[in-house]
Amino acid sequence: MVEVVSYDNPEVKEYGTATMMDGKGVYATNAHLVCHSSGGEKLMFEHVLIRSAFEENFHEVKITKCDVDMDVALIECDTSDIGSKPIKISERKPSFGDTVYAIGNGLNHGIGISEGIISVPEVRFETGIVSRNVIQCDITVNGGNSGGALLDSEGALLGIVSFRAKSPDGNIAYGLAYAIPVELFSY
Repeated sequence: MVEVVSYDNPEVKEYGTATMMDGKGVYATNAHLVCHSSGGEKLMFEHVLIRSAFEENFHEVKITKCDVDMDVALIECDTSDIGSKPIKISERKPSFGDTVYAIGNGLNHGIGISEGIISVPEVRFETGIVSRNVIQCDITVNGGNSGGALLDSEGALLGIVSFRAKSPDGNIAYGLAYAIPVELFSY
């Protein structure tokens, strides 16, 4: 896991997390952390940087995939000098009541972990424009957990944390989080 910071203007930054997928420096994260849409146009942030929990300095990354509709992004950065290892992909499908863990840069306080359960293994999320299948969890995540790993009880990757639920009046419904299944992060 690495911390992510993205920005065009240094005074307005997006914080999140990325998950190392292979030994070549490919990381999975959310598209909303590296690019955004404006007037139907996809715009990349001018600066996208990562660092491990053991580093003070950030590394510039290359964006290799960004799908705003699916909220999926792949970034590349050679971080072999910090000794990171790729995450193991879960061979199991999530099931109701499975214990899961979310690892991420919650509130930009560094990499942390929370525990919860799978409440709905596959639910269709629709916004009117976007429709995708996600994993619904009863777990606490905060701003900054986006792009972080959703792990099974053996520490293998089930998905990438993407967003929290909101009530009909637009307020965050704490305790519910949604993750994009790992199979959508092909590279």
